[in-house]
Amino acid sequence: MQIIELDQNQNTHHDTEITIAGVVRATYTKPFSYFLLEDASATLICQPNGSLPWPGAHIEVSGQFVVETPNNCTVQLAILREKDRAYIFHPTYSCDLASCEFATLPDAAKLDSMWGMTKHLRTEHTHGTIIRT
Repeated sequence: MQIIELDQNQNTHHDTEITIAGVVRATYTKPFSYFLLEDASATLICQPNGSLPWPGAHIEVSGQFVVETPNNCTVQLAILREKDRAYIFHPTYSCDLASCEFATLPDAAKLDSMWGMTKHLRTEHTHGTIIRT
């Protein structure tokens, strides 16, 4: 199932068990603990049953889809209450979903021509800064 199917038929799917695969776009702890799961069609709010996954993780989430007003909120939201989570394995280290930690990167030669100085840069892993050499 894709997320857009849930968005278009929220009342039909209310209080049903579903499974959605996608990429964790962001995580939040306020106004309640949740993460945004994104597939090729849309984004869905997911309430974890434990710890929050890391952004960029490609996961499959199973749980109960509900339309409700969460604690500390004043508006009704469509939420997937997580019961089970599985991380999706990428044997080729590439993915079509842009937010995925294994998103397909542009060809290195194309990047070199775009930036023109890639071969003169190195990354300092301790702080993530770029230093010219």
